Amino acid sequence: RKKYDDTDMEREFKALAATSPTDGGYLIPEVYSDQIIELLYPKTVIVELGAQTVPLTNGNLNLPKMTAGSRAQWGGEQRKIRTSQPKFGNIKLSAKRLEAIIPQSRELLMLSTFSADAMFANDLMRRMQLGLDYGGLYGAGAEFQPLGIANNKEVENLDATKLNNTELADANGKITADFPIFVRSKAMGKNIDDIKAGWAMNSMLEGVFMNMKTTTGAYIYRDEMATGKLCGFPYKVSNQIPTASGQTDLFFGNWADLLIGDQMGLE
Repeated sequence: RKKYDDTDMEREFKALAATSPTDGGYLIPEVYSDQIIELLYPKTVIVELGAQTVPLTNGNLNLPKMTAGSRAQWGGEQRKIRTSQPKFGNIKLSAKRLEAIIPQSRELLMLSTFSADAMFANDLMRRMQLGLDYGGLYGAGAEFQPLGIANNKEVENLDATKLNNTELADANGKITADFPIFVRSKAMGKNIDDIKAGWAMNSMLEGVFMNMKTTTGAYIYRDEMATGKLCGFPYKVSNQIPTASGQTDLFFGNWADLLIGDQMGLE
């Protein structure tokens, strides 16, 4: 009142108020929702695209594989037929452990209104799915990790910066609209089964494809990608596929050929 000659303000400052704890704010209880905002996880892709799960009895499985086939040839009457025979090899799967632990007190389980045990179990299950997905894509194949696609030497790896073809990509790896057609053709040239063929990429690369245009400004892939396909094959997006220095990975192949050995499921 002395400073501003404002009697209305004087009455306001003398009133009890919710914004000041000692003037009444302590009387207003804080309300907590019984719902919790979940973490935004990346999406999983390998199972959705068609990766197969096979049982690992006793933690291991040997898979015979054919490495060479027989030959058919044209011949004539009473002419000797050349013999041929297939060749075989073996792939061995051995179990790895994917594990996580969340220590929690008995009091937290008893007193929390969030059903903490169920919440933590759901979070762990999601983390396990993401761990399995990442292992299928980027596992190092070492003693404690499965062998992922990116590190499998029998899977062809194309470096867009080294193609020496500007119609596909420049020296920095900036791809053109012809690049996915080239990748698809390379894979089909390996005689893969296309029933479960598909793409995996992250959301940034998805945006690159969606924004590709013709010289007249028409979008090349956007209408097709709105249906979940690229160049005639389904695609899935996972942001576990990293982007570093403006470069990322694009996966294409027959996902039914990716085998997930499962010894005991989630325990």
